[in-house]
Order: sequence, then structure tokens, then C-alpha cells
Amino acid sequence: LPVTGVTWTASWGLPGFDPDAGTIIDTPTTSINITGLSSQTSYEFYVKSDCDLSNNEWFGPVEFRTSCPAPTTLGVTDVTQTGATFTWMPGGSEVSWEIKYGLVGFNLEEAELFATGNSTAHTVNNLMPNSEYEFYVRA
Repeated sequence: LPVTGVTWTASWGLPGFDPDAGTIIDTPTTSINITGLSSQTSYEFYVKSDCDLSNNEWFGPVEFRTSCPAPTTLGVTDVTQTGATFTWMPGGSEVSWEIKYGLVGFNLEEAELFATGNSTAHTVNNLMPNSEYEFYVRA
């Protein structure tokens, strides 16, 4: 059941910070959206109810890490009957990528992962003729 009549206090910062001195957010809901975080950075998060009790303790820390910016300008070049080159541009300062591809509608969780190193292109030569493919890339 949802808890009503309670406000929540969240605190976040870099690992090892004091939750009483972190960035404090008061909210009447049990979720918040934190903005202004740096990419590829670890943070810690604490929460406590604000119910005016003297023994109100912080719960945490819960650690999380932000991801890289999403690549942009995805494209396909050099298409042949059985091959193609997937291309993209960095979304930020990232320098290496992972790619997954398969027939349209493939299961992303089960697809083989390919590391492309520092290249913003990946050529595949084992495609089935007359078939539609899609690809995903992340830093």
C-alpha cells in the first residue's frame, strides 16, 4: 500500500559523502529525478522519511553509475547482398563502443555483443540476402 502523509528526504553525492551535507531533495513521492549529473560517474543516494521523529535515520547508501551519452547520427553504408557497415558519431567524449545487430525485431538481450574499439564504424559480412536488419550501439 502507498504511504500517505509522509514526505521523503533524499540526499545524493559522490561516494563517501555525508548525507547530511549532500544535495538534499524533499519530495512527497517515493521517486525523484536527479539532473545535472556527470556521465560515467559513480554516485551514492540516501533516503529517509521526514516524519518528525528524533530517531529518523538515513537508509543507504545505494550506489549508482551514470552512463555515457548516446551516440548520434546512426547510419548504414557500403550495403551489399550479405554485408553492410554500421556508422555513428560520438554523443560526447566517449572513445569506445559496443554494438549488437540482428534481423528486425531480434531479442537485444540475447544478441551477441561486438566491441568496436575506438572505431565509429563496424562492418558485417555474414548477413542474409534480402533481409532487414537493425543495430544498436552504446559507448
